[in-house]
Amino acid sequence: VQQAYATVRPHPLVSIDAGRFVTSASAEVIESNKNWLYSRSLLFFGVPLLHTGLRVNVAALGTIAAPELVLSFQLVNGWNNDPDINSDKTFGFNATYTPANQGLTASVTTYIGKEAPGLDTRMLFDGVFLKDIGNLSVGANIDFLKQGGAHWFGIAAMGRFILNDAFYVAARAEFINSK
Repeated sequence: VQQAYATVRPHPLVSIDAGRFVTSASAEVIESNKNWLYSRSLLFFGVPLLHTGLRVNVAALGTIAAPELVLSFQLVNGWNNDPDINSDKTFGFNATYTPANQGLTASVTTYIGKEAPGLDTRMLFDGVFLKDIGNLSVGANIDFLKQGGAHWFGIAAMGRFILNDAFYVAARAEFINSK
């Protein structure tokens, strides 16, 4: 099961999710047919896919029907490990800004936590920026991951041009520097 969580809304602008949910990081999602390209970027395989834990979402700007800024705070069992493999938790934060009628989405995400006993703390910093300009959409995904002395940095630039309701053309270029 990819996602299975319960949601409680103590306030119209606040939701609390408990269970298993997909990550807030990355410009791509698990279902390849929902991405601009069916192939996966190298950056996609460097971020978590699933988390089990608690997520609090707060609509900080905009309206109830159309929030422009959503903040998410997460306390999870790490990355892609269900059941949990240690007693340490991973802390996550996401801020997504989607101003009304501007065709813009900007999102920053971080996950920080220990993934296994004896390992150093893992830190991920992820940024996603997408802009629609008529039939053209452009985007960038920037990632930095560090665990102990090992780290990598990557950036992907992508574009998509919609030809009609049935066809579009898309491309992606990536750069990764790893230590």
